[in-house]
Amino acid sequence: MTVHSPLAVPILVAAVCVSVGTADVVVEVVSPDRFSWEPADQPHHCFGGDSATLKLRIFGSAGDRIDLAGQLFQITNRLAVPVGEAFNISAGAVFDNTARLSVTTEVKLPRVERRAVFELRFLARRGTTDTQRVIGRHRIVGYPPGLLGELGKLAEQQPFKLQDPEGRLAAVFDEHEIAYVSVDQADLSRMKLRDRGGSGKRMRPRHAGLVLCVIPSNDGNDMDGEETDNITDALLHKGFRVIRFREVARTLPSVVFHRFGDQVRVDVELPLLEVLGANPRAQALLVEIVRRTLAESRP
Repeated sequence: MTVHSPLAVPILVAAVCVSVGTADVVVEVVSPDRFSWEPADQPHHCFGGDSATLKLRIFGSAGDRIDLAGQLFQITNRLAVPVGEAFNISAGAVFDNTARLSVTTEVKLPRVERRAVFELRFLARRGTTDTQRVIGRHRIVGYPPGLLGELGKLAEQQPFKLQDPEGRLAAVFDEHEIAYVSVDQADLSRMKLRDRGGSGKRMRPRHAGLVLCVIPSNDGNDMDGEETDNITDALLHKGFRVIRFREVARTLPSVVFHRFGDQVRVDVELPLLEVLGANPRAQALLVEIVRRTLAESRP
């Protein structure tokens, strides 16, 4: 029997395009990395100690002068605690005939030991006599370093087997010192269960290890389609758990768990690996997929 268990996917990158403000001054936060499946109010995500780059569009009245500043707060238990002083974003800018300004600003996050939520408040003053007021808020999520360290711990006793013709996942594993054994298609076909225990008997463990298969991005290769399924089925029969990655752009991302008795195959169909090296959301998602694949309980 096959059990399908989709994983909720809060995927990948800071993706936002949201307008906030008063009726006469509006600030719009824009990210070039927006994915079609993400809601418009998605916060930015970055590692603590790094800077989040925000691209802003400010709308007002032609000829008006505006000063725009920002103030970062950390949100804890419904409290907003200021982080540092307010900083200048744009001073003395004048709206042209399009009544629009484009500004880029960097927001430095403090280092964090665990996932933390911050709020950037936009403060605006029109002209020289207007009082400064909050015209919008934008969430930024900060992550601690070493998110992929959990994969390293999982691989210490039994290194992952990695079939990665283009080397994208291997490069990340090398950078973060995650143990793996590189295998090719022929190796996958030959893999067998190793003897367990000292008795010399061939004992079938709950699972024989984890195999990660990265399907090459080009079409028509040997690992696509029916041959991929045949090799995967053989690995499952030998006791391995398998995660298959396909870097495809879809309207809706797909992470689906298939259970065959005690064995699990996971199909990941979304552009995950291309941003894995520097994106905390991608790293957290990969850790969750691997952890759930190896867990003894049903995913």
